Amino acid sequence: MGVEIFVHGAMCYSYSGKCFFSSYLGGKSANRGVCVQPCRRLYGHGEADPEAIFSTRDLSLLPHLPELVPLGIAALKIEGRMRGAEYVAGVVSAYRAALDGIRAGNPAEGVAEGTRILSQVIGRETTPGMPGGARPDEVATGGESGNIGDRIGAVTRVEDGWAFVPGAAGISPGDRLRAQFREDGAGRGFSAVDLRSEGGGIRVKVPFPVSPGDLLFRVGGGGRAEITRRARKEMEATPPDGARFLVAVSPGTVTVKASYGNEEKVFVYRISGPPGGPAGTVPPDGERQLAEAYRGDLPLAGVRVEIRGGPGAWGDVRTLFLQAARQFDREFYLAGKRLRVEILPTLRVPGSRPEEGPGTVIFAGCRPEQLPHLPKTPEVVPVVEFTRSLARDPSPAARYARSGGFLRLPPPMLESDAAFLRRTVTDAIRKGFTRWIVSDAGHFRLFAPAPLRRQVTLISDHYMYAFNMGAIAALSRMGATRMILPVEATVPALRDVGKFLYGLGIAFAYGPVPLMISRLLPASGVRGGEVESPRAERFRVTADEHGSVVLPSEPFSASGSLHVLREAGIRDFFADLRGLGPAEITEVLSA
Repeated sequence: MGVEIFVHGAMCYSYSGKCFFSSYLGGKSANRGVCVQPCRRLYGHGEADPEAIFSTRDLSLLPHLPELVPLGIAALKIEGRMRGAEYVAGVVSAYRAALDGIRAGNPAEGVAEGTRILSQVIGRETTPGMPGGARPDEVATGGESGNIGDRIGAVTRVEDGWAFVPGAAGISPGDRLRAQFREDGAGRGFSAVDLRSEGGGIRVKVPFPVSPGDLLFRVGGGGRAEITRRARKEMEATPPDGARFLVAVSPGTVTVKASYGNEEKVFVYRISGPPGGPAGTVPPDGERQLAEAYRGDLPLAGVRVEIRGGPGAWGDVRTLFLQAARQFDREFYLAGKRLRVEILPTLRVPGSRPEEGPGTVIFAGCRPEQLPHLPKTPEVVPVVEFTRSLARDPSPAARYARSGGFLRLPPPMLESDAAFLRRTVTDAIRKGFTRWIVSDAGHFRLFAPAPLRRQVTLISDHYMYAFNMGAIAALSRMGATRMILPVEATVPALRDVGKFLYGLGIAFAYGPVPLMISRLLPASGVRGGEVESPRAERFRVTADEHGSVVLPSEPFSASGSLHVLREAGIRDFFADLRGLGPAEITEVLSA
């Protein structure tokens, strides 16, 4: 398997797949490509001024390419999302020059040329990151901005939409600028269409409200606009994804070729009867008629009709096209059904759940000392975090494990922890701990040996993203018998998945979901306590030698939506009760 390494560009503060910061603040999921980057904003801590304590420098491993290339890396990843075409072109050219020099036997010259090209690219301050030897506290920037670009200056006055920046220089019409708002550190981009030099500074027309104290940055040159226009034109000319049909009418035959992604199917029909028109003709709007008549579940990308020397009644052609489209749609349904069959060994069908069993089960995340305060009923299943201290001595949870409790392996699984976990998990299973919740793909390997696999029951955590049947089937093949569903899943998504799970799905109902889990440490010496955004949003930070965690000030709670989740086919729930006292535990479980 080829290995790709990330070498250049913006870095997330959090581990990949472990960030809910953007979702929490605005419903835009970083894990699904729509992050609004709240980590780039300013946060106050103690008496200090607000700073970009979570905003990371851009990674740059160009100086380390001579060490990386001999390792046999298959691909180098350069992050260019939300960057201009000029940026991408410059960075790619820099790495190309460095690689060419290395392969020609002149690594120093190649790296020097690449470094020269990079110096001309507008970007954030760079860091070699932890792969290049940076400490966890050296990656985040701190300071007054986490934004990309060359700082132009601070706005001192605004008149009729014109912002004045004293001492500003180096701006040209068409340059791409970005305003960083003083109030919350958020930013917004625009093009510098109207510029005026005035009294030791520059006035620029801003198409949205700005205030004195807001900062302006130059993030791209005017040439970017033309490159972007060409790219957009090419993108718009690309046909949309969806089902495509080629309807070919030949003497006595109608052939319908259907394709969707990598799937392709050909349907051939014999026809007879009077022709519907002269040979080789088709109604002028025939393709449009077929597209409008299409009623398949798959999105339609296009219909093309070809007459290959034979007449045919147009009504017959239309009927056969619709027949082929329905059949192709059914093929996809059956493919999905075959996928669902893969998880039948763990799939509950309606009515198979024992009537004498509990109607709703709450999986209660807790610490060992909280176990005595949980109700001793089948409806409440204890889930204890498999910490290093518990791994060394699991006796505090032993009685509850034998009565149906679970141990949870927390994310992420680091390679440095692998040997320790293999040893302690195997030892815990031998002591009777056979029920586990796994939150990292690497955790499944801990149970891979056949003797262990036969003994254990595994539930995948919400970090495993059981968003769809494909993911659920994959988790099932890896050994999961139930799935805690993603906290970011919408009700329609839960409804789509829930109808196939029949009791296998577990919804996250309560708990302080970590917004970011990181190997990094915040900038400016923040090592714990509360931080606050200019919008009065408060978060708790914990930090130790393993990294840092950012938590919301208030726990997530779905108590007002439990009836909706049940209607979606979800009957069981997970509640993280760690940190609660006995009275609060009772209150949450009652809700």
